[in-house]
Amino acid sequence: MVKDMIILHDPNMELSTLAKDLALNHNIMRYYIRERLINTLIYLSKAINSDNLLASLWLKVSACYYIDACIAINGTHIMPAHMLQQLRSLSNSKDLNAIVESLGVDTNRSLLSIMAQELIDMLRRNNINDYTVEKKVNYLYSMDMHADLYTYICYICKNIITSLNKQYIYNIHREFSKIMHLSNDVVNVKNLAYNLMDICKERLKAIRINKN
Repeated sequence: MVKDMIILHDPNMELSTLAKDLALNHNIMRYYIRERLINTLIYLSKAINSDNLLASLWLKVSACYYIDACIAINGTHIMPAHMLQQLRSLSNSKDLNAIVESLGVDTNRSLLSIMAQELIDMLRRNNINDYTVEKKVNYLYSMDMHADLYTYICYICKNIITSLNKQYIYNIHREFSKIMHLSNDVVNVKNLAYNLMDICKERLKAIRINKN
């Protein structure tokens, strides 16, 4: 392991250069994690300050950003179709529980069938010809990986939503209501948002960027 190495003799500066490169890469990862945590907090604020289905939508978007941060914190690359598996093996239960509750993960097969079909229809309707997404959705459903499918659908929607222009945002909750299984229980949504916000702030405080 070279991460915490102490260099005793390095006449050609090879190890010193390697150590600097490792420190730079480590910092890049920290910047990425910090950016994901900040995005989580931004969308949590949107959830707290929104009503009706928009509050639920922004909560789910923030939870997906938090997934990015948690998986990166553990030094691994995200695999969207297997995010829950990654979180179960790498993250602490506090993070996992907050994510699952914020997403409102439901394993009802009928519900997942509706969500999956609505997502595929939306992609086709908007000429988003991502056959990889459709293939993964069908695979997860056929393998009865319902919790994984629910999370995957929400994550794909997060990527689409955050790429949209601001003019479209106002009606976005209607487009994604069935796809993301949005909730009208605004009180519960905001309680979950406050809980995830506290956890996220703890994570953000622990991030240290080396500016040297």
